[in-house]
Amino acid sequence: MSTIVNAAPQANLQGIQNLGSTASQAVAETLPQFLPHVFFFAQKGQLTPALLSGDTFSQLYGSKTLDPTQPYYYHPNALIANIFANGGSILAQRLVPDDAPAPAGVQIAIDLLATTVPVSGTGSASGTVNNVPGYVGKIVALSLPVSGLGTGGATTSGSMSTSGGVQSVVYPLFDIQTSSQGSDGNNQGFAISAPTTKSVVSANPVASAAVDAFIYNFRQVSRTSANVTGLTVPAFSGDQYVPFTLAPSSYDADLNTDFAMVNQIIQAYGTPDNPGFVPQPGNFGALHAYQANIDNVLTMIFAAEYAAGGTGVHITGTPTIQQMVQSVQLPNGAMPGDKYQVNLFGATDIEGNPYLTFSLLGSSQGGIILTDNYVQYAVGGGDGTMNFTTLDNLVQQQLLGYGSSVYNFTDMAMWPQSWFIDSGYSITTKEAAGTLLGVRKDIGVIVATQDVSQPQNTAAEDSSLAVALSASLSQYVESQVYGTPVCRAAVVGQSGYLISSVYKGLLPLTIDVAGKMAAYMGAGNGYWTSGKDFSVTPLNKCTIFRGVNATSKTAQAYAADWTNNLVWAQNYDRSSIFYPAFQTVFDDDTSTLNSLKTVAACIELEKVCFRSWRDLTGRDDLTPAQLIKQSNLSITNQCPSAKFDGKFTVTPKTYFSSADAARNYSWTCDVTLGANPMYTVGTFTISAANMSALSAKSSG
Repeated sequence: MSTIVNAAPQANLQGIQNLGSTASQAVAETLPQFLPHVFFFAQKGQLTPALLSGDTFSQLYGSKTLDPTQPYYYHPNALIANIFANGGSILAQRLVPDDAPAPAGVQIAIDLLATTVPVSGTGSASGTVNNVPGYVGKIVALSLPVSGLGTGGATTSGSMSTSGGVQSVVYPLFDIQTSSQGSDGNNQGFAISAPTTKSVVSANPVASAAVDAFIYNFRQVSRTSANVTGLTVPAFSGDQYVPFTLAPSSYDADLNTDFAMVNQIIQAYGTPDNPGFVPQPGNFGALHAYQANIDNVLTMIFAAEYAAGGTGVHITGTPTIQQMVQSVQLPNGAMPGDKYQVNLFGATDIEGNPYLTFSLLGSSQGGIILTDNYVQYAVGGGDGTMNFTTLDNLVQQQLLGYGSSVYNFTDMAMWPQSWFIDSGYSITTKEAAGTLLGVRKDIGVIVATQDVSQPQNTAAEDSSLAVALSASLSQYVESQVYGTPVCRAAVVGQSGYLISSVYKGLLPLTIDVAGKMAAYMGAGNGYWTSGKDFSVTPLNKCTIFRGVNATSKTAQAYAADWTNNLVWAQNYDRSSIFYPAFQTVFDDDTSTLNSLKTVAACIELEKVCFRSWRDLTGRDDLTPAQLIKQSNLSITNQCPSAKFDGKFTVTPKTYFSSADAARNYSWTCDVTLGANPMYTVGTFTISAANMSALSAKSSG
């Protein structure tokens, strides 16, 4: 750009102005309205909660987690399976028993013996054999240090010795650990190979020279059980092998990649942490290199090989033996990084020629030869004590600590769950679920009368527990400002057995209700699905359970159950049962808040209001009238008629109260949900009349 100072002729070129794009607009994440928070045992997986559909659940937590024949399967897993079967999603949170060990792993070390080795002479000494300093080594696999990954770097005495009494030394090289706790970690393994130019998967001498280090290949392997052959797990890029070096840094400028083991192996298998996607770690989640030990071992081997006249090590310049031994300590790069060209896991040069002064012992001498055909599996993994009581206690702890969780579940933006569904916990844990009502205004709770660890309830027990659970939930007032009693909760009675499942355990009907809600309110686009209204026959039938208890009661008993806020199923005909109504624990029968669907819509409106505030807070470019307009518009746009399947009307009214005006930084918005009452009582009269009289009346 030039400045015009006078009328001197010039073409004043201003560059290119961009008019081809629109202003950046924030795109709201679409979430299902029915999004339950479910806790469960799993085959594997991280402990951090994840928002998942059925498509990705098994990838994160393993295919065995939803297999009824596996030890991880308990009543919450049946709940998850039914939600997924109806197209829903969940906020999934894996729980691990307190007595489960740390994730499985293994330490790779070298047992190295300093000895003398015979080396044939060269030049004038050709034909002679000299005993020169060298090393015999064994690669060994050890358990991870008890004190944790990366804490076991101290050397120890090895299992070999010379005739002169010199003892070998075990140098830990690296620890590698699986990404999650569980016995499944023992089925995760790897193969390390040291390719040469003669290998089937050939080495690349040019690449090795470029990074000034020997390049190994890492192949991850996974098996389903200890007696099954493992299969290769491709890296995220799809490659079968991940190249790496033992150098602390092996940057290749052409590929913009650092091939150092600590920067390459773990990262190559996990999925990128991209917004909108659930990050999926690889089967191995952590690696620690004992770099000082690696450098020490490589320096010793390199120095011995160089002194013996070996040509298989890459030499830059002509350093002295003393310089080579002290290479780790030399400043300013005085010693070239040639020690990293040593093939520690293969004991050959890059052309496949054995080293003169360094050899490795195999399995017959207690060592392992790391090749592409040898798979080292992690060890030490375990599931801990998995039973109903352990699960129940862990879930109870999570519920009681919901407001102070390490995951900060009070953050509505980060954790958008909307429901907790009791799938058959103990009465104490059911009561603990009410904590969520006090912590969050945008979460509902549905509890079951059945504890699945106990025999199936009688009708009287169902009714009695409905009274106890309603009383427990009633302590969480919906609004102290308006005096609204609890409404974001429901109590569902009865239990039975799934018809088409290998799982034969007793389960409560909350699992069926959750499936119905998932089908109607669980679409990922955030809209209720037309035609899936579970309060409309025949969708209000319970079709997935058999052996349901208490499906027939007297009118007086049903009246008592209704007063006690129970949702129940009763006989529809001789072969099916149905839910006559889905009520909440709200005690006013005349209020629309006694409808589960209406309360579900109110829970979503709480989230809508939060999103509206989120997009308006901090604005200082709006007049009061403009803010009112923007607030009303934000809520209206989020609540088209189709959002709730045309069942409700949503009317926002934003204004500045006298208190708002005095504060000069707040506003108020009243959102009215227009809903129909829930019709439950029909009065019918049968009149018997003379047919001739009716005919005469109709003809007249």
